Amino acid sequence: VAVDGDAALSRRVDEWRRDAKTAVFVAVGGALAGAVAVGDVPRPEAAAVCGALERDGVDVWMLTGDHEATAVAVADRLGLRRARVRAGALPAEKRRCVEELQALHAGVVFVGDGVNDAPALAQAD
Repeated sequence: VAVDGDAALSRRVDEWRRDAKTAVFVAVGGALAGAVAVGDVPRPEAAAVCGALERDGVDVWMLTGDHEATAVAVADRLGLRRARVRAGALPAEKRRCVEELQALHAGVVFVGDGVNDAPALAQAD
């Protein structure tokens, strides 16, 4: 990401995203003042569960509103194929993805952790 006029901050934000963190930018008086990194750490058993589901023939996807670089870093930690990651997804996009998967599969389960997941949770079987 390019942060206008601050190459060091741009590099730092790129590092955070590769480390599965989300950058939150801070402005004061309408001007960029800095950024902080936040991140959700997958539960310790998440990678093993995803692997077991895939070995059992379950098509495991990750739908997230996070930046693509952050999403890919998390997917890599979980052992998910990058082709099964949709990043930058807004709530309606997550719901549409569930609909698309329902057209391909007999049943779709969605696991979400926030209000942005509500439309997809409601759409899932």
